[in-house]
Amino acid sequence: MPSKGAAKINSAGGVTASGNSKVHIGDNYHIRNHDSTPEPYGARLRADLLQSLRTCHYRERKDRNPERAQGTCEWFTAHQLFRRWLAQSSALLWVSADPGCGKSVLTRHLVDNVLPSDKETLCYFFFKDDFEDQKTMEGALCCILHQLFTQRPGLMTDNILKRVREAGSRLLISFDALWDILIEAAHHHQTTSPEKSSIVCVMDALDECSNGTLLMQALTKPHTTTRIPGLKFLITSRPYGQMRAGFQGLGHIHPTIHLSGESEEEVNKIEREIAIVIQQRIEQIGQRFSLPAALRRELATKMSNIKNRTYLWVYLVFADLEESDKLSLDDFRRTIDRIPPGINEAYDKILRRSGQVDKVRQILHLVLAAEKPLHLREMATALAFRSESHRTFSELEKDVLSTDQIKVAIREACGLFVIVIDDHVFLMHQTAKEFLLRPKNTSTRKRAYDLTWHRSFDMRDSHNLLAETCINYLMLIDAEPPHSYIPAFRSWRDMSRHKLELLDYAALNWTIHFRRAQRKIKDSLVHWAYMLCQAEGRACQVWLGLFADTPVKPHPLLLAGFLGLTRLLRPIFLSGSKSPEERTMPDGRTSLSWASEKGYIDFVEELLKQVRERQSFWRKHFRRLAIVNFADKEDRTPLWHAAANRQWEVVDVLLQNGAKVNVADKYGVTALSWADHHGDDRTAALLTSHGARLPDFKAKFREIMRKDGVAPLIKAASQGRESIVRLLVEQGADLESRDHNSRTALMWASHNGHMDTVALLVDNGSEIDAHDKYGFTALFCA
Repeated sequence: MPSKGAAKINSAGGVTASGNSKVHIGDNYHIRNHDSTPEPYGARLRADLLQSLRTCHYRERKDRNPERAQGTCEWFTAHQLFRRWLAQSSALLWVSADPGCGKSVLTRHLVDNVLPSDKETLCYFFFKDDFEDQKTMEGALCCILHQLFTQRPGLMTDNILKRVREAGSRLLISFDALWDILIEAAHHHQTTSPEKSSIVCVMDALDECSNGTLLMQALTKPHTTTRIPGLKFLITSRPYGQMRAGFQGLGHIHPTIHLSGESEEEVNKIEREIAIVIQQRIEQIGQRFSLPAALRRELATKMSNIKNRTYLWVYLVFADLEESDKLSLDDFRRTIDRIPPGINEAYDKILRRSGQVDKVRQILHLVLAAEKPLHLREMATALAFRSESHRTFSELEKDVLSTDQIKVAIREACGLFVIVIDDHVFLMHQTAKEFLLRPKNTSTRKRAYDLTWHRSFDMRDSHNLLAETCINYLMLIDAEPPHSYIPAFRSWRDMSRHKLELLDYAALNWTIHFRRAQRKIKDSLVHWAYMLCQAEGRACQVWLGLFADTPVKPHPLLLAGFLGLTRLLRPIFLSGSKSPEERTMPDGRTSLSWASEKGYIDFVEELLKQVRERQSFWRKHFRRLAIVNFADKEDRTPLWHAAANRQWEVVDVLLQNGAKVNVADKYGVTALSWADHHGDDRTAALLTSHGARLPDFKAKFREIMRKDGVAPLIKAASQGRESIVRLLVEQGADLESRDHNSRTALMWASHNGHMDTVALLVDNGSEIDAHDKYGFTALFCA
């Protein structure tokens, strides 16, 4: 049931990566020796690794930032600390600046014009919190490694490929695995490069990264850059306390530059460069509108009297001058007199200029909450759908503005506050989002004195609006008369690409907005969301078909658990649903099992509450919340799934509700085994405090052998369960144990084409030349 390119439900009930999230290993494996990666397997793995690491279009994202104005950024490139950093082979440079001071413009200038060199390998990443694939440290490391291996393919050594195999499908979401690969690549580069060149990693706007502390912790380890010569970092961010705390103590180890607030000399240099930009812009606007010299001097004087000027403020001021009505020189003077003193005032002035408040609010809600930047056609469809009552898609299509029309409409309504890049809609700057949004966990609005738009949006309201839009849009599917609108298309999927512009977005994201809107969702919308989860309905079949590859028609309770739709529990139970453990997927997994794995703690708590309230209706002799310990076909309980996925808060709730702690799955693995295997100390401590103990694996293996007649390692290897195989091997499983045909785990993995598992077993010493009772080897079995 997961989205395309993100995850899927496999036949065994486990979640595996797919699409851009999976390192595909290939279907060919030739064994040569234990110390090197065989070809063509190695070549295939290198190609697939490189493809998988390109998790976003990092070059295009870099180029979203404007180029520097002539004469700016020079104070930085001439700074002695920057010059010293350039000369070193291993160093960290942290550049901090307040919002709007031009950090990203500076970073682009460095990447495009200053840092490229034949002697150094330059890699970069620009964090932006309006892109899901541009806001995590794992995504940044993936893109940096992609650039590194593209420029230096020889750095994809056998050792690194071994690390890739060990990480398996979790590679792209594991900071530790990606960081270790970067460190090893840098070490190999330094020891093999004849010119002893450096790898330079530039990261912009670390404060917009959702888990940037991981990088700070790694960088601030005393041995990081001293142990690995030839690895350099340049990082920009706002001067937040969290950033300062993360980098504190580095002054005596690494040079640190602050663009704002720490050094009067540096601030003065920046002010002089801003003054250069102001003078350039005054000359440009003066020539464009034929302003007399006296009026130009008046504008220069007015702007020079403003304190704490930033590049962003300068941009907004001149944009306002160009946008305002100018029928006479007096109009210009009045505009100059009303120059906003700061960024917030400039933003408010832009939005107050619009006479279409309702439309502006709708556009801003859509831009704020969208999971990805909306295409102009998606925005046009959403706005048209919300403006009128439409009974069919064909009716709606008649009201949708063209791309050119919606672009003009957005500009007229929102001015420069909302911009369009490559036909996608964005807020003009990160500070624009911060200007609009009320701080989290704040129930009342606290805005600056007379600023109408300041902190006037609650993100939950924005998600509610998008949830309402997506759900009602999808419900049009059921309203369509059969065959009324689809003869020209082979399927609804074709329609989503060619005609129904919002269908893909709505199908893939309505559940996210519904979940994030929380209590803002009205009961009427809960009803329609419940109807949208009725597997018999055409709307459910269409959106679910776009959302996931699943041959089954899941019960609404299973969908709610998998997607974390807590608000649907009450209507589901009011409809007379049976006991939750009686609603399972073919693999035996329940809604509680899925919610536990994914960490939907609100759903877990509400489901258990609903079960307690209704337990007397289900059985006369009800044992304490049997659903808590209901196991799937692999003997895995909700607690097992929560622990295996580091959902310690869910683990705590399940333990409080009677979850058994020492239940093993069919491979002999317990919840504590997984927590211990992953180094998840928090979960392990919780389990241990409730009586969990690590199992005697060898005794467990013998017990399973007696019960099933086959070793757990062989079962796991034959199914390609790489993570299970790795854990069993670490716990001493016999690599050469055999089934009734004298086949080993390696033979079965090879026979079934599980090349990741084959490589893992070979790396750990499985006997390559062993024969089964028919005389076949693992290579022959392939």
